[in-house]
Amino acid sequence: SNVVPPERRSSRATRRFVDDMNEKQDRPYVCGAPGCSQRFQSEEHLILHSRKHEMTLKFPAIKADTAFTDRLRGDMELLMLHYEHCTPS
Repeated sequence: SNVVPPERRSSRATRRFVDDMNEKQDRPYVCGAPGCSQRFQSEEHLILHSRKHEMTLKFPAIKADTAFTDRLRGDMELLMLHYEHCTPS
């Protein structure tokens, strides 16, 4: 089998194993979002963290919304034309 008994592990591997076990015990709440594996000590911290993922899903970057930026650009052009033609010289 591929499992190495503890007495045959290097001290570095043993420390890594113990650190990993301690981390899992100290932070049992794991984020389930795709690509995220952060761990938390309390469920409340996990809930707060998960809201960050929800916000990025609800509000994608404005730069990616070309329809929005096109509308905004058009509105700005109209505003400038209005300003140029309607303000006293």
